[in-house]
Amino acid sequence: MKLSNRVVLVTGASKGIGAGIAIEAAREGADVIINYHSDRDGAQATLEQITKLGRKGMIAQGDVSQKDHVDKIVAAGITELGKIDVLAGERYGKVSTKRRATTPAARATQKPA
Repeated sequence: MKLSNRVVLVTGASKGIGAGIAIEAAREGADVIINYHSDRDGAQATLEQITKLGRKGMIAQGDVSQKDHVDKIVAAGITELGKIDVLAGERYGKVSTKRRATTPAARATQKPA
């Protein structure tokens, strides 16, 4: 499996292409963070598909055009799944690309923003 032991954050994963990316990542062995803006039911349906594939998943609501939302999504993903290896952005607009440490050791040495 191409994404075995990886954690993938997919924005816009409650429907359409984003949901497809999230489900395919799970098929390839990844655990998946499902981001959605307003379609909680769609995000839940995506999560159900991922868990049926035997992978872990979590739902993270937020508007990825807002830096504070992105920070919360990333923090929740790291807290629950331990790291983020891949970002699959299926959301138009500006997405924060500031690099964040994703392991405890890296976070301990990261300088504050």
